[in-house]
Amino acid sequence: MIERIARKQLYDLIWSKPLTKVQLELGLTYAQIKSICIEKKIPIPGSGFWIKKEYGKSLTILPLVEDPDIEDEIHFPKRKTKKIQDVKVELKRVVKDWHPLVKSFMEKYAVHKKEIQKDGWSNALRGELNIHVKDAHFKRATRIFNTLINSMEKRGFEIKIEYNSTRVKINDHTYYYLSLRTKHKRVIDEKGSKYYVATKLVPEDILIFKIARIESYEFQDTPNKPLEEKLESIVSRLESLVAKDTQMAAEAKIRNEIYRLERERREAEQKAREEEKKKFEQLILDAENWKKALLITKYLDEIESKPNLNQIEIDYIKWGRMSARRLNPITMIFNLCDDY
Repeated sequence: MIERIARKQLYDLIWSKPLTKVQLELGLTYAQIKSICIEKKIPIPGSGFWIKKEYGKSLTILPLVEDPDIEDEIHFPKRKTKKIQDVKVELKRVVKDWHPLVKSFMEKYAVHKKEIQKDGWSNALRGELNIHVKDAHFKRATRIFNTLINSMEKRGFEIKIEYNSTRVKINDHTYYYLSLRTKHKRVIDEKGSKYYVATKLVPEDILIFKIARIESYEFQDTPNKPLEEKLESIVSRLESLVAKDTQMAAEAKIRNEIYRLERERREAEQKAREEEKKKFEQLILDAENWKKALLITKYLDEIESKPNLNQIEIDYIKWGRMSARRLNPITMIFNLCDDY
């Protein structure tokens, strides 16, 4: 297996044969080759490229963009898969230092309970952590969220509350939404109307932690494993999502760069065609003006051959020759050369 290769050499190799053959030659997987190309900003032939080449059709070969920030030599290290057990999350039985977000939620939750008892409704938890649990789950939920927030922040994640949502900010453009709730079960309400079947939601003794964005992932209590024992899996899942998003962002950046280069190439070709068309149209116009200038000159020669020309005719011939000289593109070229 090749351990290192020059960036230009890999670029030439990729555009000389399909990736399936390149991976065998380098002793790597298809995914590894593609990942290296994305990381090192090496463009890859699009789908159908090799079929078009086989049938002799026109092809677009994307250039290798020079980047001083990218090392010329590429190394092929062995990739290691990060295991869940490598992620350590310590859940303390007694919490002495509560995270400010959790502490704020606990204070507002006390206000929330008082308002519910007094008025039947409360808006106190608006803008707080997304924790919706029954009273029996309150202590567990706050300990779990406190542990997860501290663990995520140690890994460089930013936890913030925006638009009444608890968000994990991974980078400048990626958010994940977090929530912790008690699972509810819909059952028939025996006290409901006798004319139709009414239902109600009854809380169960199960906690559910949810990570959501485009896709959602849920972790919940099970008979053999409570949610507290799944915190490492939660953090590990977030880290894998971060890695996936980072990879997607890198691929998008490469695609945008390739699109930009292709667009600039098309615009340059279009500009060259327009300039060529403009030059040809000017050539036709110059040829027509040259022909007209010759015709005018011949016409004036005939007039000048007449005897006994008067002053008006002489002035007319002089003006006509000056006009023909200005019209004749060949004469204009010689005049420009004389000026220089």
